[in-house]
Amino acid sequence: MGCSRGGFSTKIHVLCEGAGLPIAGLVTPGQAHEATMLGPLLSAVSIGDRPGAPRRRFETVCGDKGYDGAAQRSTIREHGSTPLIPHRKRPDGSYPEQAEGFDKERYKRRNVVERLIGKLKE
Repeated sequence: MGCSRGGFSTKIHVLCEGAGLPIAGLVTPGQAHEATMLGPLLSAVSIGDRPGAPRRRFETVCGDKGYDGAAQRSTIREHGSTPLIPHRKRPDGSYPEQAEGFDKERYKRRNVVERLIGKLKE
């Protein structure tokens, strides 16, 4: 349990596959930032869907703007995946050049994770 202005709380960090089945999860104190758990979550991936050694990576890792940082994008790439994370606006209201390749249609499927977290909290 973590203590904040709102009282004691926890955060659920979870990786799931496209249909919403959980692959790896961690629980941390509420004041911990999401991005600090990205590396441990990606390291915990072990998907045994085929004969042989389990897969250790996702093709694409989708996250919200809380993961929009060079370090987080680098961590995702180091684990052999492609980041799909929206870019934050700059103070002048523009977006970085890299934001042009962002796939909004694929990003819409990120709600699978939000629904999974809702089910876990129920």
